[in-house]
Amino acid sequence: MPIHSFHHPSENLTIHRVEGNVTFDQIRSTLVQFYSGSPTKNTLWDLTGGTIETLSTELVEDLSRVVKEFAPLRTGGKTAWVAPRDEDFGLCRMSEIFGSDLPLKLYVFREMAEAREWLNNE
Repeated sequence: MPIHSFHHPSENLTIHRVEGNVTFDQIRSTLVQFYSGSPTKNTLWDLTGGTIETLSTELVEDLSRVVKEFAPLRTGGKTAWVAPRDEDFGLCRMSEIFGSDLPLKLYVFREMAEAREWLNNE
């Protein structure tokens, strides 16, 4: 699977590192597995080595529904997307819009340093 998850309990953070092209099913599976365990308050999706460009707007919305189902487990948490490529950035911005009513914050960044700073503040 081209999504590798790394848990950092001391930071209450899970990083999902994407490699290559990932599919809806791979992202959905990662989300379900993450939420079925002991989800950390904060997550970071790292697209610097991969892409979600094959997802349609409808699939991004479907993924948002999966997150909404589990979001109460992370109330007050944050999800950062690091998407340096324009196509990925646009799709991640859609997830940010679809998730605007979640009990957690979502934000998209172009650079890892900005995302980490945002996750560590507030």
